Amino acid sequence: MVGRGECKCFATRGQWFQEKELKEEGEKQRRMSKNRAPSQRSKNRRQIAKKRAKKLENTLRGSISASRS
Repeated sequence: MVGRGECKCFATRGQWFQEKELKEEGEKQRRMSKNRAPSQRSKNRRQIAKKRAKKLENTLRGSISASRS
């Protein structure tokens, strides 16, 4: 019944459960922040790439129309 890391005595078992919950909560928050950070970064990267592409497109379009006239 008692798995690894668990204590058979009830007094420390309550403490063990509290510590386990705290650890799981911390890991969950760390995982969430870890997941959130790169998505924000990639979103910024995508926006920058879009702007860069638009600028390039506009400069090419301008140079094409300038060379035509």
